[in-house]
Amino acid sequence: MRTKENQGPQSTRLGTMVFTIANELVNHYGKKLDREAIDEITRNLTCEMCQGPTAWAFSGKSQPGEPFVTLQASRANRVYVAAPMTGITDFNYPAFNAVADQLRGLGYEVENPADHGIVEGAQWADYMAYDLTRLGLCGMIALLPDWEKSQGARLEVLIAEQLGMTVVNAHDLVTREAV
Repeated sequence: MRTKENQGPQSTRLGTMVFTIANELVNHYGKKLDREAIDEITRNLTCEMCQGPTAWAFSGKSQPGEPFVTLQASRANRVYVAAPMTGITDFNYPAFNAVADQLRGLGYEVENPADHGIVEGAQWADYMAYDLTRLGLCGMIALLPDWEKSQGARLEVLIAEQLGMTVVNAHDLVTREAV
């Protein structure tokens, strides 16, 4: 993990981005998310983005043949699936998986939050921090029924809108493409 002493320009940009996202959370959800949850999301998002498959994008070193950041054209065919999970039988995985399979059958690359399954010790903020990194790799967000009842899905839609992503009803996307 980077310390203040070894933070480079990419780390500063990452910090600014995370701070901006945290401010959006406070401005939009301040009364619905407590400060502790916002701080936890921010910490986890910062850590998640500095490791794993996206780490190179923030390290200042591009991998051979890959752009420094994921460009809009590269994200166009990637779809993130959003819906409620908390309090729903099997965390709503069957619905997530069904629409993800349909979208993959239509040629989309799909980011399905159900794919990570249940992680021992993970809290809501841990899942959201990870899922938000995956959302940022997409050009579209497909919403399942009752998405507006989910605090997490509402947050994902807010961020998708701010990133200029296409926001669609998953059923409409599947039936429109299948015709």
